[in-house]
Amino acid sequence: MEGCVLLLKKHMQRTVRYFGYLAALLLTALNFSGPMAQLRALPDVLGADAARERIPALLSSGLFSSKGTVSVSSSLDENLSDGKGLATFQLLGHLPIKSVEIKSGEEILLSPGGSAVGIAIQTQGVLVVGFGTVETPDGPKNPGASCGLQPGDRILAVNGVSVRNAEHLASLLPNGDTACNLSVMRENQSLTVSLKPVSDVNGSFRLGLWVRDSTAGVGTLSFYDGENRRFAALGHPVSDVDTHSLLTVQEGNLLSSKIVSVVPGAEGSPGELTGSFSTRSDTIGTIDSNTEYGIFGTLYEAYENGLCGQVPLAEPGEAHTGGAVLISTVTNDGPTAYDCEILRISYQNQASAKGMVLRITDPELIQTTGGIVQGMSGSPVLQDGRLIGVVTHVFVNDPLKGYCIYARWMYDKMIGN
Repeated sequence: MEGCVLLLKKHMQRTVRYFGYLAALLLTALNFSGPMAQLRALPDVLGADAARERIPALLSSGLFSSKGTVSVSSSLDENLSDGKGLATFQLLGHLPIKSVEIKSGEEILLSPGGSAVGIAIQTQGVLVVGFGTVETPDGPKNPGASCGLQPGDRILAVNGVSVRNAEHLASLLPNGDTACNLSVMRENQSLTVSLKPVSDVNGSFRLGLWVRDSTAGVGTLSFYDGENRRFAALGHPVSDVDTHSLLTVQEGNLLSSKIVSVVPGAEGSPGELTGSFSTRSDTIGTIDSNTEYGIFGTLYEAYENGLCGQVPLAEPGEAHTGGAVLISTVTNDGPTAYDCEILRISYQNQASAKGMVLRITDPELIQTTGGIVQGMSGSPVLQDGRLIGVVTHVFVNDPLKGYCIYARWMYDKMIGN
């Protein structure tokens, strides 16, 4: 009898293990199935148009049902309620596994740019970009390096007096054997550094620092709001060429620019647009912020509606692989629409720089520039009549390809969200 009980117990254990293995295999297969992959890729926030396209396709798999905003009839005709709603996906009609917020409110209309613009920025304080040896009667000295300053530090004040530019910094230095206190910003940390200038062989007092107080270059206007004249450009920060530090804005101007020449891009060698502008007469707006997602400011006057007029702003989840249009200025003909293709989408629920990978397919643009070149950063990208993104960087080894940021993230920064 005991032998029978033991055999029965072993049989039950084997059966439990068998069903455990089977359940694990089924869960693994389910997790890596196409519908589950599509559900994982679904953003937490979708516009109404994207929801109408993507949600019924998921529900048609039979794995999921939805509760809330979306209802599906037997013929799989979807109905989205008015206003903002929430759709909760349930596995096999019981287990909630994901919720998606659906925005079906009033569309945001923006004017795509594409114009070449000059960018001139005066920094807050001065940026330390390097150190120089001062020849003194007692031999070479380097007070800047000796006191602990680092490249990338921003000197904001000397003995409490705000520094306007490099020339002003020099005028604030004490004469004689006296130390001064420098108010310094290092990344996000405020520091006070004591520094004693030294007298060179000519009797001038120096810090032994190389500093920069301004920068200028050419980029592309991305889009603007005709009602409040706010604009966004570049899609990436303006950084110091030596230290790669993001430059903070004390004053900044956006200027109209003409394309003078084009250096086509090639594998391993990024091309470049060369522009011409005057900081005295070509100012069309002011720059008030320089961020990791581009530069932002206000135009003096509202532009005409540009090449495309006003178009709806797409939510990140509405972009998809396939054909698109890029607007850019690479000749003096002004903004022109060029064909391109979205190769890869990164579904993002919060702001991040690299949202899409784009490839240039337009023969005219390829012949002129070889693809994406420096100066085209900020070129807006439209798909299905909606503003989906902005070109930010070129692939060094393949100038036909580049990264884009979702236009929505730039818009949020532009309006201060």
